[in-house]
Amino acid sequence: MLADLDLLLIAVFCTADDLLHESTKNDRRRVTDAEVVALCVAQQVMDISSDREFLAVAGRRLCHLFPQLPQQPGYLKRRRRLAETIEWLCGVFAGDSPGWRDEIVLLDSTPVECGRSLETARRSELADACGYGYCRSHSRWFWGMRLHLAASPDGTPRAAILAPADQKEREVALRLLPLALHGGEQVICDKGYAGREFAQAVGAAGRDRAPTTPP
Repeated sequence: MLADLDLLLIAVFCTADDLLHESTKNDRRRVTDAEVVALCVAQQVMDISSDREFLAVAGRRLCHLFPQLPQQPGYLKRRRRLAETIEWLCGVFAGDSPGWRDEIVLLDSTPVECGRSLETARRSELADACGYGYCRSHSRWFWGMRLHLAASPDGTPRAAILAPADQKEREVALRLLPLALHGGEQVICDKGYAGREFAQAVGAAGRDRAPTTPP
């Protein structure tokens, strides 16, 4: 497992290091932006939610790859600043995956519960981004968001949108699919998306993005 993780982090670091713009300020840092990106990937793969706990574990298990590690406050600030860069790099890695050109696209959404009490819904900083939605799988209402994902059968993410839970799945899907389709794919989803108008809109989106014949 460690060998596989090492190879993954080396690949992520080398790609990020080649693609990210080098600045004089970044050169003077003990930990570069590419290393921060690789550390974020390691944290997710190791499934450690606490930054403090992750950095402590990384100091023991990843010291052969990262001779210097940021402190916990600095790591949080750097990760937030690199949020858009990490999102862009995710697209780069996805574009190099075989599933990026797969002819089948899977579409679904999953609840992201952000709180249960009424006081949380009123005072949370996420209040403007959340809403009340119904989860059919668990037959209950929840307060939070939904992660809408279009992916290839091998797991390659094609596009994702995090939307308030009260937004209709079909409406979000019509914003999501133009980002995920290259043209000619077959979209597979559950019956919650069923509807003639939705099917026609998806078909039109696929035709609009159909690949052109090379000259």
